[in-house]
Amino acid sequence: MATVIDLSAALASTFSHDANIRQQAEQHLDHLKESNFPGYLASITNELGNEERADDIRQAAALQLKNSVDAKDAARRQDLMLKWQGTDAALKQHIRDVLLRCLHSPKGDVRKTTALVIAKIANIDIQSNAWPTLIPTLLNNMAAQPPAPVGTRQATLTTFGYICEEIDESLLSSENVNMILTAVVAGMGESEQDEVRLAAITALTNAIHLARNNFEVETERNYLMTVVCKCTLASSQPMRVAAFQCLQQIADNYYSKLQSYMTELYGLSTKSIKDDEDEVATQAIEFWSTVAEYELDMMDDGKDDQCKNFTASAAEYLLPLMLECLTKQDEEALEDEGTWNRAMAAGFFLKLLARICKDRVVPQVLPFVTGNISSPDWHFREAATFAFGSIMEGPSPASLDQFVRAGLPFLTNALKDQHRVVRETTAWALGQVFEHLHGNEAENQHPIVPKESIPALLSALVASLKDEPRVVYYVCDALRYLALGFQSPDGGPQCYQRKPGDTNYYAPGRREDGDTSRPVLRHVASLYGAVVPQ
Repeated sequence: MATVIDLSAALASTFSHDANIRQQAEQHLDHLKESNFPGYLASITNELGNEERADDIRQAAALQLKNSVDAKDAARRQDLMLKWQGTDAALKQHIRDVLLRCLHSPKGDVRKTTALVIAKIANIDIQSNAWPTLIPTLLNNMAAQPPAPVGTRQATLTTFGYICEEIDESLLSSENVNMILTAVVAGMGESEQDEVRLAAITALTNAIHLARNNFEVETERNYLMTVVCKCTLASSQPMRVAAFQCLQQIADNYYSKLQSYMTELYGLSTKSIKDDEDEVATQAIEFWSTVAEYELDMMDDGKDDQCKNFTASAAEYLLPLMLECLTKQDEEALEDEGTWNRAMAAGFFLKLLARICKDRVVPQVLPFVTGNISSPDWHFREAATFAFGSIMEGPSPASLDQFVRAGLPFLTNALKDQHRVVRETTAWALGQVFEHLHGNEAENQHPIVPKESIPALLSALVASLKDEPRVVYYVCDALRYLALGFQSPDGGPQCYQRKPGDTNYYAPGRREDGDTSRPVLRHVASLYGAVVPQ
């Protein structure tokens, strides 16, 4: 077998704070990889399998091994796959043996990284049946008597999850899928440790798309649904989060099988939305968003006869919950663009609900908006403004007409609200009005944006261009859609009836070929005594 080289110093240098040291170490490892691939593989495998090495060195070795067989670029990934397949069989078997042994390591981070490497190699080997002992070995880890250590069981389930996420479903036999699902569901049992149960429900989420045959059999489907539903009530918060994420995948893959379970799912999800921690409630709302998106896709595809109308049936009860969730904003989280929480998830679902239920949502949302738009508490002002903007797409212009006319003066004034989040949401809501209603009025209907309101509206929007960047972003959108509502089909500055879907979304600051919105906006502004800067 290939000669082993001590790479501990080079691997340690790959996470040095000194960029020069990191670069030199990476160049050294790359050179070894290109000049002596077998020696390189043997050496990093030796570092990974050495329990006396520091955890970070072993993790670095595992990442190097992963990057030796996988890449984001498809062409590069194909090259690495061929390179692995051409490697000496004895060396490959040695690497596999070390990886499986590392699943028993007392070091949690090492086990987790190893699980990912196993999945990457399995994705190559299973295609050619080159690792036939992999799944039986993993199953033995779960079935061992006396039971394997908790860390081993957790790592094994994590490995199953990664494999199911990575691999083409056609490469796993139904027998293998059944054995994996059996092991995973057993790992979700209430007698297991929380970390094992969490790894199991995560693995099931990754594997659920493979369970098509199982979901066709009522007894098996019932058993899987029962186990997942029980996990939404687990004492562990991460378990409850993962359970609702699993239900999202089930809804996305097996929507047509949900009818028998929707009463229970409604009860579990609404309980979590009302009473549970923010992260759990967020995922419970996301379950309904998954259902709603699936139903909208069917409607868009002309498959109304296949739609079970779960969202529309529950809308009357879900809508008040969503409106309440809108008031649960976390001000700190709002500063982080990567954050997703209960209030944000509720706002997204409300938009979906408006598209599905159309005119039905207007009388339910109207009292919430009018009751909170002037609240002394910014949370309620912002929630009311968001609810207003969220229902601009879906309901007919006629059903929104009086509602919007009464609301526009409030929104125009709210561009000067003392709270930045309210100003940001206000600018967004104005953009929603202009995008979906302005220029789309029914024949003989008065313009949504009346002539007499244009000077004050333009002045307020232009003044807001001096606001904070996150407000300006949505102000630019609003200005664009306002201009497009006055634009004729040939690009001329005259009013016309714009059909839904005539315009696409453009990010602020991005100009497309043929964009005439700014000249149109200047022309309209000049007609009504307002000024738009050059």
